[in-house]
Amino acid sequence: MNRIVEAVKENGIYFIATTDGAKAQVRPFGTIEEIDGVIYIQTSNQKECFKQMMSHPQIQISSMGKDGSWIRLDAFAEHVDSLEIREKFLELEPNLKAMYSADDGKCAVIALRNPVCMKYSFTGAPVEIK
Repeated sequence: MNRIVEAVKENGIYFIATTDGAKAQVRPFGTIEEIDGVIYIQTSNQKECFKQMMSHPQIQISSMGKDGSWIRLDAFAEHVDSLEIREKFLELEPNLKAMYSADDGKCAVIALRNPVCMKYSFTGAPVEIK
């Protein structure tokens, strides 16, 4: 598994920051996967979060570890309109099947392009996760 995905999953719930052009918007997410070497998240294409990512694709993800460390993941969000990728994502995250199906017209997978992930703590220097 990709070390970035592993670090985000280990921390559990993460927060994604987007912008609506005027101000930052932050909300919790819980799913992230690697498919064919690409990091993906999932949301509905009906949500403001999706619209914000499409208008302003530079996003940041942050989560706090049980040990008090935290990560910041900077990336560019790219909508990938692929039935195959949506199907794979839902197979990896079966809890989403109660809300989405791969061909429902609202399930959207977002590739995180050019990810840069840093781990921080109060006791040591930042470390890049690759």
